[in-house]
Amino acid sequence: RKSDVVGRYGGEEFAVIFTDTEAPRALAVMEKLCRDFAALEHESERGSFRVTFSAGIATLTGGRSSRDLVVAADRALYEAKRQGRNRVVLAPAE
Repeated sequence: RKSDVVGRYGGEEFAVIFTDTEAPRALAVMEKLCRDFAALEHESERGSFRVTFSAGIATLTGGRSSRDLVVAADRALYEAKRQGRNRVVLAPAE
């Protein structure tokens, strides 16, 4: 999707901004990315391996500030990790 913005947010964290996208569509896109990424086989000197990622999604609605958005997405990410990783969790709407 050419309208999306992806960038490194921290050490191993990335942020994805879906413009003009409702939460269910953002969730579907990230879940597909999660599945497709987990299916990739990587090669190294020690042989092949696979990796996964977890994601937290939050929506910018109502009076939610950009800081609130980051905090909500981060909480959703940690919930995804708590649930066993390799998954996407949508933060509750405010």
